[in-house]
Amino acid sequence: MIIEKASGQKYSAYLDDHIFKPLGMNANRYGHLRPLIRHRAMGYKLMLGQLINDDPMSMDAPGAAGALVSNVLDLIKWHQALESGTLLKSESFEAMYRETKLPEGKTQPYGYGWGVGDLSGHRKLSHGGGINGFSTMIARYPSDRLAIILLSLSLIHISEPTRPY
Repeated sequence: MIIEKASGQKYSAYLDDHIFKPLGMNANRYGHLRPLIRHRAMGYKLMLGQLINDDPMSMDAPGAAGALVSNVLDLIKWHQALESGTLLKSESFEAMYRETKLPEGKTQPYGYGWGVGDLSGHRKLSHGGGINGFSTMIARYPSDRLAIILLSLSLIHISEPTRPY
């Protein structure tokens, strides 16, 4: 809502104009339900022992809390833009990866959209997500210049409805 108010553009249009197109992210888009998207993956669920299409979910409600359609190649471009500093001013870049300080002085291991921590002595920045039929994770290790990007179909087992006897 802040982006829309400040820019005068719809959130999806702003992303296209200021992030996706400039970075050459050709597969990225806002995940509206209606438009046909070539090669869009379908999520699945397991119901009563049968694999079926999971229910589609409108991305209009989550807004900036997700709602993006992408692929690994575009997410590599995203990672490279973050690594090179071409996407954000250095102050914003630093704030994105700084732990959040709470009013009582404690900190939370989460910056602006990124979990902040380490794994076996390596600085780790990560963010995951999921919706019906899908799970995602990106883990970045900036000191090692390494990114691990996982886009996965996730199966949720739905058991047979309970029947009264």
